[in-house]
Amino acid sequence: MRYRVWFLVCMIIIAVSPGTAQQVRKTYGGFGGFIFGASKQDMRDFNKTLKNSGYRSYENQSWMYGGGGFAVLGRFLFGGESHALMARNTVSENALYRVKLRGAVGQFKIGYILLQKGSTRFYPFVGLGESDFMLEIAERIPADFEDILDQPARASRLRVKATTIDAGWGVLHTLFDSGRRSGGGFAIAMQIGYRYTPATNDWQRFGGDTEGRSIPLWNGPYATLLFGAAGFGVR
Repeated sequence: MRYRVWFLVCMIIIAVSPGTAQQVRKTYGGFGGFIFGASKQDMRDFNKTLKNSGYRSYENQSWMYGGGGFAVLGRFLFGGESHALMARNTVSENALYRVKLRGAVGQFKIGYILLQKGSTRFYPFVGLGESDFMLEIAERIPADFEDILDQPARASRLRVKATTIDAGWGVLHTLFDSGRRSGGGFAIAMQIGYRYTPATNDWQRFGGDTEGRSIPLWNGPYATLLFGAAGFGVR
């Protein structure tokens, strides 16, 4: 909750700053590239469920990697991103079974450039997308191909999808002459935001359904860095 309050306070401060919007040039173009980052999820309820079944807890911090791109039309940014989750400990286990958690998220984002100084642009953004998590449960006992064919019920896969929304702040810096009316070059963008899952679906088992609601896995703050290219023209 405190992260969302800070975002709101910062947004109000910049929005009411005199002359902020007048400093934004009418720029058209876009940028995109590879994205790396880190996030902190609220895993308490999920870990509690694992512990009740004798499994080890997951850490609430993870790395993210993926890609994204944005079109810049005047002061507005339109684009999308997709991230894969790489938890610091992706495997949990007990005496008999091993559990592996994997996740990904894709989002459409809209931003608004409030301030531009040279080749640096500052913008708030909001996003809407979908998260996809898969939980794999398998026996720890080694088995060969024939054993698996004879007894295929040695593993289960559970999958859940949910709508996600997020909001935050971004900074884009382009490494080329800001005095030219058009150009392109290397781009670095940083985003800090908070991702929230307003509702969750049921876990779906491959080959059948399951009962019981899933637990949100991607609620929390995150920070990302984009390394790529940009091209702009100024009217």
